[in-house]
Parts: sequence; structure tokens; C-alpha cells
Amino acid sequence: MRATLALLAIGLGALALAGFGGSAAGLDEVRVCGTSGFDRGDAACRADQRSGIRSSTIYCSARTSDHAGDTFTGRLTYRGIPFPVQKGRISRDGNVNTYLTIGGGPFPGGPWRCDVSAGSEKASVSFTTNGPSGPVTSVSACLTKNTVLAGPVRACRSDASATLPATDAITCSAVYSLAKGKQARADVLFDGKPTGLTLTRTVPLAVSVFGVQVSKPGGLPAGRYTCVFSLDGKKAATKSFRVAG
Repeated sequence: MRATLALLAIGLGALALAGFGGSAAGLDEVRVCGTSGFDRGDAACRADQRSGIRSSTIYCSARTSDHAGDTFTGRLTYRGIPFPVQKGRISRDGNVNTYLTIGGGPFPGGPWRCDVSAGSEKASVSFTTNGPSGPVTSVSACLTKNTVLAGPVRACRSDASATLPATDAITCSAVYSLAKGKQARADVLFDGKPTGLTLTRTVPLAVSVFGVQVSKPGGLPAGRYTCVFSLDGKKAATKSFRVAG
């Protein structure tokens, strides 16, 4: 049986953080979008979704001029808490983009800011997300085969039904928000009793994913399971479900 805490996965394209609310000379078509608004062929947001994005991935894209080969940087900030700065080189076509992804549910709701620098040009722009609120959200349970990779951890694509079919591997996952530096803990119970499966980690970023995988060769015992997620010693969320025999 395994339990792990995910860092927020940060994907680096060619540049751009976005949203609207500002612009700078040399930075055009600055946009922010969720998965539904991103064009993978052009590596850019085809739609501006700056107000109320609800997605497990946030894309930011822009177009530059006369900056090929220059260094770009970008940083996303959620409710005043910044994520790490991202750096790269601007390609010849001038299209630049970056993204953040958590998997396992939409980003929590609230205000965001993107700070972009391309060559000598800079822009600071704002947008909002329309996800759930609270310190621990998107609490889910599923078959491990129905997960997505979120950094080094797997998170449920969606919350499954209250009863899972017989299986040898299950996953519980949750999104921790505004808890950077605090202690996250996950406990797995079976038929209401502790199993000894416990993991405690320091939350690394403004938004992080906690994923717990439980497996047993030959099949998990049938019965009622509960995943308990805590923050700084206080129970924050639980997810109960059954595994069929």
C-alpha cells in the first residue's frame, strides 16, 4: 500500500502567462483559458476565459514580436501566493505559452495574477477561477486505473460511485489550497478502523494535490473504506466508499 503527496505539476511551453486587465508593447493576444479553450495545434488559447475558469489546467498564452531567442519568464500568483518563476527561450514564431495543472478536480476559486516578461517587455494581468472553495476540495475515490498523473502523484479523474467494483488498487485524492508550509495528512480506514496507512507531508505550494494509492496483489478486501484528509492536525475532509467482493 502506498501514499504520496503531489507537488503541483508545472508545465512549461514557450511562454506566456495571461489573463487580461493589462498589456505591454510587444506582447499581443494575451489570453488565459482552461482545457476547453486551448488549441494544442497552435499552442495558444483560442478563447479568452479570463472570468470564471473552471478547469484542472490553466493555460496562458501570448504572441511576441522581434524577441526570438530572448529569455522569457512567467509567474502565476493565487490569492497573493506566488508559484515558482518559469523561464525559457522564445521561439521564432513568437507564440509562447505556459500552464499549471493539478488533475483530480478544478483549481480552487478566486483571484489570480500572471506576470510575464518577454525580452524587455513586461505585462501584469489578472483573471479569476470559479472552482470550489475551502482548504481541502475535490475529495475523490476511484479505481487507480482511472487516475491522471499530477506531478509525481496520481489523482482521480472524477469521483466514482459510492461502491467500487472488486479491484486490487484504489486511489483517494484531494486538492489542498492556501496551505503552503502547513502539515497535510492522509489516513486510510477499513470498516471504521485504522489500517496504519498514514502519510504526513509539508504542503509545498499554494495549490497542491494529495494522492493516496492502496493496493494488494490478488485483490483488496471487500468492505467499507474511508480516506481522512487533515491539515495541521485537524480533520478537514473525508471520503467513504465500499469495495465490492
